[in-house]
Amino acid sequence: MIEGERVVHTARYSHPVDAVWRALTEPGPLAVWLMPNDFAPVVGHRFRLDARPMFGFIEGEVL
Repeated sequence: MIEGERVVHTARYSHPVDAVWRALTEPGPLAVWLMPNDFAPVVGHRFRLDARPMFGFIEGEVL
């Protein structure tokens, strides 16, 4: 769902919480699950997801 400038997504996974957390917050597991990135779970960190060739780079910031 899009709320203003935010994208909100809720999902349930049949995996242990720590495995899901790693897949969402560590660059390596996140790359396997989603796409290459330079993500870090640190408030203020600006990151890029590499969605090439279709969408180029997707930029974000940890709030």
